[in-house]
Amino acid sequence: MRRLGLLAAIGLLACNEHGTAGSDADKCGGLGCASGPGTLTLTLIDSTTKLAVKGTIDFRDVNGKLPFACSASVGPTMACPSWKLSMIGGFDVMVTAPTYRTGMIHVQIDGPAGCCGIGPDTAASLELVPM
Repeated sequence: MRRLGLLAAIGLLACNEHGTAGSDADKCGGLGCASGPGTLTLTLIDSTTKLAVKGTIDFRDVNGKLPFACSASVGPTMACPSWKLSMIGGFDVMVTAPTYRTGMIHVQIDGPAGCCGIGPDTAASLELVPM
C-alpha cells in the first residue's frame, strides 16, 4: 500500500508539471489528474487437468498479501475462472492453494502513459502443480 501511495503522489506531481490550466486544461478530458493502474487478469490452472484451481487461494509478495479478487461470481464449490488485481507496480507473486505446490510468477501492472487515464490491462497465467 505504501508503494501505491508513493506512486500516486509521483503521478500528481507529474500532472502538475504538465499543467491543468491554460491550453493544457483539457488534456485529461476535464478529469484533472484522474489516473489509475491497468488491471491484471491472472488465470490459475491445474498443471495436470488444465482446469481452474479450486479452493482458497492466497496471493502474496515480499510486502504481504495482495488484494486479488475473483473475476466472476461463483458458487462456494466452484473454481474462480481468473483473478484480478489493479495496483501499479511489478510484483513477484507467490500463490498458494490447498493440495498444490506454491507457484511463483512475476507480473507488471502499469499506470497511464501520460498524466491521466488508466494504464493498460494485462493478462498472465500460472499452472499450479498438485502435491
